[in-house]
Amino acid sequence: RENEDGSLSEPLLAQNPLSVWPFSKTWRVALSVCIYWLSVSLVPVYNKRIFSKTVYPYPVATAAIQLGMVSAALGVISLLKHLILDRPYKAISKEEFEGADVEAEAASVHGINGTAHNGNGEPCVGPAQRETSYVPSWILGRHYLFKIWAIAPVGLLFGLKYGVTNWGLHLVPTGVHLLLQATDLLWTVLAAYYINGERQGPIEATACLGTVFGSVLIGLRLNQSMSAALMPLVVNLLSPILLGLCIATLRRATVLLMTSEGPLRGTMTSVELTCHKLYLSALSALACAVLIEGIDIFDTLGDRPPFWAALSRNPDVLLGLAGGAMIVLIFQVNITWLSSLTTATAVGIVGGVKIVPQWLINLLFELHVDVNPLNLAGAAMVMISAVLWTHSKAKKVGLKWMRRPREEPHVSVEDTDLLTPLANQ
Repeated sequence: RENEDGSLSEPLLAQNPLSVWPFSKTWRVALSVCIYWLSVSLVPVYNKRIFSKTVYPYPVATAAIQLGMVSAALGVISLLKHLILDRPYKAISKEEFEGADVEAEAASVHGINGTAHNGNGEPCVGPAQRETSYVPSWILGRHYLFKIWAIAPVGLLFGLKYGVTNWGLHLVPTGVHLLLQATDLLWTVLAAYYINGERQGPIEATACLGTVFGSVLIGLRLNQSMSAALMPLVVNLLSPILLGLCIATLRRATVLLMTSEGPLRGTMTSVELTCHKLYLSALSALACAVLIEGIDIFDTLGDRPPFWAALSRNPDVLLGLAGGAMIVLIFQVNITWLSSLTTATAVGIVGGVKIVPQWLINLLFELHVDVNPLNLAGAAMVMISAVLWTHSKAKKVGLKWMRRPREEPHVSVEDTDLLTPLANQ
């Protein structure tokens, strides 16, 4: 970031080397939202297709395996970034570190602000004090325990949520799953309020309720019967509750780790944060898999062997799971990126609107297109409510709906664009 005189408002090393984008924050948010809608719509359809073919009917174990695959891939990416892309920054850091030594030595002889250092008093303070050597963050870098402390809540919760979601998707039709998932915005708003302190005004609250109601209308047309047993319905209702907690705790982690004010000085990337999150998620999902699809505490396996025995008999299933893991990788890195750009409530709004592309892709893959007035009304209500929420946030921060003249190049487009309310205010 530059000041008006062209100087940097913060040191080069305080900026994320992979966060310098040729377009504004508003367009980054828009791009991330589109990726979110596409990837989140493909995940349940892909997994449902695998389960329906009975190739590997162990949804919770599938979650653990896919999350582990994604975490391993992201770990390799983070390591390569550290070894290759971060080399110039490590060199600059070494120069700054040695320069701080010289300044500190001079201060010990001549003193600071006219006060000599006699060697027996307190260490020098001020601009001549030696600073800690600094390199961009990587998976095994400094402040590892702090990273785990910040990421553990979302990591463990997401593994539990992912396992519950895949298990629930195996128990009920996709339509019922999506219908109950339509309540996720309610839980997200509540979690964002208690965890992140995000408050909604009357208009925003009304818009959130409108989004939920529109999503329910769409879900009802996907599967009009709710005749599933109580246990599958409860399992599927837990999924949106856990999702709300995941979004709020993910936003908390990005604030602690990805901002320039934190100990990592804004150099942790979405790839690294997601890597840490997903190996914790894989462990919690694996624990669920052992209980549900190994020990069989719910008596759902029937004549099927434990998931590890089935996998050993048919190891080729890992190729199919790897295909799904690619979609999971895109979705997970992107939602971390989006959470670093927006508030938790904004991510929840984007998640509420996702029901429209998710519904369309679900109908497309299952070859059942049922466009009727109720479906269209639900989709329209979701979109109108999202626009209402965005407009209300724009008014609260004093944004105008008119772009400024081009002859003012120093003015950022992100200050005037419609999507700016989705950015962190």
